[in-house]
Amino acid sequence: MPIERRGHERRCRRMWGSRHFWLGGRRQGSRRIGDHDRGCYTDVYDSGVAANVVMIMAGCVLDALLTLYLLDNGAVEANPVMAAALLLGVRPFVLLKVVLTGTCLLLLATHHRFVLYRWLRVQQVLICLAIGYAALLLYELGLIQLIA
Repeated sequence: MPIERRGHERRCRRMWGSRHFWLGGRRQGSRRIGDHDRGCYTDVYDSGVAANVVMIMAGCVLDALLTLYLLDNGAVEANPVMAAALLLGVRPFVLLKVVLTGTCLLLLATHHRFVLYRWLRVQQVLICLAIGYAALLLYELGLIQLIA
């Protein structure tokens, strides 16, 4: 008995990505009950991950601006990589800072459901980074108050 097919093969890719890539995916969690302990990749990120990524990137940009202000008022850059970037100019300094942070955030957000060291989730690392940037910005604002 021949199998009758109608239309095109649905599993065939028509373009580089699927409609789920362009319109937002469907996978929000693991497919099987036991898989959530090991971590899985998802297409849809919850609002907590997105909020942490936005807060960290905003903190990175504000940190760069406040650092430049402090450097103009006599401070010294303690990070040797960023100090070397400052020797190249302000634009390379800010570009390097934002690109490095953005690349790391992309990797962390992609792996937000994974577990490190049996107990530490990557999502918790994102939360700690957001809190760390908030503390750093408060510290820099306190330094600016001392200068003024």
